[in-house]
Amino acid sequence: ITTDDNEEKDLAENNKELRHLISKMDIRILPLLSLCFLLTVIDRSNIGNARIAGLTDTIDITENQYNMALSIFFAGYILFELPSNILLNKIGPRICIACIMIMFGCVLGTMAAVKNGTQLIIARSFLGIAESGLTPAITFYISVWYTESEISKRFAIIYSNGTVAGVLMSIRERQLFFTHRKKDSELLSSSVANKEDENNNHKQILWDSIKLAFKDWHTYAFSILNICAYIPGYSLAFFLPSIILHFGFTPLVTQLMTIAPNLAASIFGIIIAFSVDHHKEIGIHSASTTLISVIGFALLIVLKDHGTYALYISVILATTGLGPINSTFSSWCSCNFSDRTKRSVVIATVNALGNVGGAIAGHIYRESDSPQYIQGHTANLIFVICVVGGCVGLKLAYRHTNHKRDTMSLEERENIIIKNKLNILGDKHPDFRYIT
Repeated sequence: ITTDDNEEKDLAENNKELRHLISKMDIRILPLLSLCFLLTVIDRSNIGNARIAGLTDTIDITENQYNMALSIFFAGYILFELPSNILLNKIGPRICIACIMIMFGCVLGTMAAVKNGTQLIIARSFLGIAESGLTPAITFYISVWYTESEISKRFAIIYSNGTVAGVLMSIRERQLFFTHRKKDSELLSSSVANKEDENNNHKQILWDSIKLAFKDWHTYAFSILNICAYIPGYSLAFFLPSIILHFGFTPLVTQLMTIAPNLAASIFGIIIAFSVDHHKEIGIHSASTTLISVIGFALLIVLKDHGTYALYISVILATTGLGPINSTFSSWCSCNFSDRTKRSVVIATVNALGNVGGAIAGHIYRESDSPQYIQGHTANLIFVICVVGGCVGLKLAYRHTNHKRDTMSLEERENIIIKNKLNILGDKHPDFRYIT
């Protein structure tokens, strides 16, 4: 047997062991995180289904109070997201995620007892505080365990549960509140039982890295993109049942008709994530998929008088195009910040500022604009066009930076390293290349 044959045999054996290790990680990590994320999306978004199932008739609530209840959720969510992720970096995901799950499970249980709009607003404000740390914690946790070529698929598997949640939200609202409160709390035992190894033992916060996160323009570029993507995403999550109801369906049929858009978005998101990991490219993937939403919202405006099924196909397109956004943006952001502490701060900041879009989303579709919701569709059309332009612009900026580093002289490279602290250079290191 030649030396080359031995090397090929060793390489094949190593690849087999690596695949086995990744499979074990997937089995241990993905199911629990997927279930956690699924429950949070149901908990925050089932109010849209509850509305057409009779929420406004069951409790004393005005339209303004309903819209305020949608938006107030994001006040605490935004304020507590960054502190939660800094704490996560200090104490580790095992304790942090478990505490988050049991807190918002308990808060959610109180929502079944609300009797008026004021009580609903208060309950949802506390729900936002309780849930604030979970999404950035999941994003950061996945970014620690997986490589750049593996991460998008895992994000897609987890975040696709956000659209799968739409399939499950046709149950009556009070039943949802009680059922998911119990399941959220029961996750504590399994979450605490999951142990991390040395990847989660880094508990020293590097304040220099935190400062760098806030000084980096990439942080705010991703935040603006997130805001523009979250507004149409959340507005559809909140108002999709109401939009479809005005196509001419009965309330019961409307609940069922919300399944197809959410299921299509989920499947499409997973397909795109596999393509992203295979091609190691995110910018064009994000821009081209969002173009489908551009077409969908444009058709909702143009075909406003063309019948039920033309509008229904249009809303499927609008929802499907937004399906991959969470996973592709999370992957893009995670891969382009190499320092661990800086990455955790950036992820929390981007999510927190992005959720400003969630607060705005509660006011995109107004009952006074029904049944065609032209103003809401127009606003969302503008935002998804901004997402397309932003993705292309960010890709070009990253390509330009990579090209500059490729052509950098040895003297320039050494000067950058000497002038900066090597241990916190991270993605600013001349050898680092951004994922475009």
